[in-house]
Amino acid sequence: MTVETSQFHNITAADLADMHGRLGAEIAELEARRKAIADELIARGIQQAEGDLFESTIIGETMVANIDRKAIERDMGESWIVRYLRWSKRCASVRTVPRATDLAA
Repeated sequence: MTVETSQFHNITAADLADMHGRLGAEIAELEARRKAIADELIARGIQQAEGDLFESTIIGETMVANIDRKAIERDMGESWIVRYLRWSKRCASVRTVPRATDLAA
């Protein structure tokens, strides 16, 4: 009988939480750098840029419309809007936030 184990099977839950949080912080830092580079391309008025490995195309500003569900529900009533709701199942996820630190220490 073959038993499959996760690559994290010998790591404590506390260590997994810390690993998840550190990765989230690293991703946030990378996303901030990525946004700064995108902002620079936009500020330069570049439409398209081709590097050795990647190509960037700037998509211009556009108008979008959103449905104001609260206003519809207020004006038409919850029983009216419920007929148009489509439900789907969400996958489980993990939310990791920094722990509060003792500022007095």
